[in-house]
Amino acid sequence: MKKVIAIFNLIGVVLFVFPTVTAQVSTMENVDPCITCELLMDLELPDVKITSAERIAEGASHCRILGVIGREIKFEILLPDKWNARFIMGGGGGFAGSIQGVARSRLNEGYAVSGTDTGHEGDIFEADWALNNMERQVNYAHLAVHRTSGVSKAIIKEYYGQFPRYNYFIGCSRGGNQALIEAQLYPEDFDGIVAGAPTAITSVFAKFIRNSQIIFPNPDNLDIVTISEAQFEFLQEAILEQCDEIDGIKDNIINDPHNCKLNYSGLPLCSDNIEVKTCFTMEQIDNIKILFAGLTIQGKKVYPEYPLGSDLDWWDLQYTLGTEWFKYIVLNNPEWNYSTYNFSDYFNDYELAYSIHNAASTNYNAFSNRGGRLIIYHGWNDGAISANESIEYFEAIKETDPSVDNYLKLYLLPGVSHCGGGPGPSDVDWVEIIRNWVENGNPSDRIIVSKIENDEVVMTRPIYPYPRIAVYDGSGDPNIDSSFIENK
Repeated sequence: MKKVIAIFNLIGVVLFVFPTVTAQVSTMENVDPCITCELLMDLELPDVKITSAERIAEGASHCRILGVIGREIKFEILLPDKWNARFIMGGGGGFAGSIQGVARSRLNEGYAVSGTDTGHEGDIFEADWALNNMERQVNYAHLAVHRTSGVSKAIIKEYYGQFPRYNYFIGCSRGGNQALIEAQLYPEDFDGIVAGAPTAITSVFAKFIRNSQIIFPNPDNLDIVTISEAQFEFLQEAILEQCDEIDGIKDNIINDPHNCKLNYSGLPLCSDNIEVKTCFTMEQIDNIKILFAGLTIQGKKVYPEYPLGSDLDWWDLQYTLGTEWFKYIVLNNPEWNYSTYNFSDYFNDYELAYSIHNAASTNYNAFSNRGGRLIIYHGWNDGAISANESIEYFEAIKETDPSVDNYLKLYLLPGVSHCGGGPGPSDVDWVEIIRNWVENGNPSDRIIVSKIENDEVVMTRPIYPYPRIAVYDGSGDPNIDSSFIENK
């Protein structure tokens, strides 16, 4: 198996949570500190220990705070010398285990920035820290982000003499899950939230296991695969050949995969006179259908299908995250063998993990009633988390609340992989977009996304809030956003 590529306190502790201040206490920007950075070492907060307070002069000069909440929730807070009266927190991907610093670049714009390791240390692809440890699981699921948010605001208040005017959160993948849970469970923590490619329903890990059973049939030798990497590349070419030009452009981007219907009977079958990398056996074609299909267990659909055109080189990641999740979070059994799991006890097995980690609630009333705004974005080519998950989740919210567009926007990015990358354009400042919506009441009706290569913009295209889509006008330069119009 090829090397996985990096992408991306509940029990026995005092659960002191700092009150959230929602009032706008000041209209000032470029706020100066009212105490020195070093004095924060003397700050006493319930169940919090500040371990370091150091002023950093390089780059955007700031005060860097490190500390621990409760037993082991580590956090970092960066406080700029010239504060814009706003706070932003970044989420963590995978199984977290470190302060990933997703939002650190915002320090240059004057934001106070924080992050957390979610209550444990480790590799983002390993979950052994969770074995029979409910405190760590709850911290990882949601409590660490919530508590770090409250502690961050308390320290900001001490340092600048005022609470933030606005509070923001941004995260992708697991960080997107954290974003949704924040809005659902702790609606007063943040005013604006951006959730990229979120794992709203954690049954995605069950789909990972099913796919791993297809791709890696031998748990003792993961180099044995049922479909080779070369065959997957050939399959992607076949999908593009059939679907790329449906939108009127040959650009390796399927604008709306729902319009793509792959003719499996047209795929070449292997014979003695055909190279194996450019053909498939009937068994392989049946397996490919399963890989793209949704997952149904005991007659209940638990995960949606993957759009055709999704990146087909994510099986290693699916295997790693799926097996770690089931071993240490679902079943508490490090010896568990994915290859023999038949899902017969899935719903019983998954009940506790589902209740702790899922972000599938469709109730955002408390968040929306206080003026909270939420953006979800998802790449159509995402081979880790299906874009259809975000679509079905949005539709479920809309079914219970027809006014969902007033506080939640979903944006789908054609040709974009998990949290970015892929042939499509994905560069956009989501923080500025959510900030404009929160602070000025202006939701983005049309967003321009860019593709940047070697520091040069090579493509721009518009995206609209779902279900609206941009289509080629038929005559303009397909690399320029003005050549696309809304499909009405």
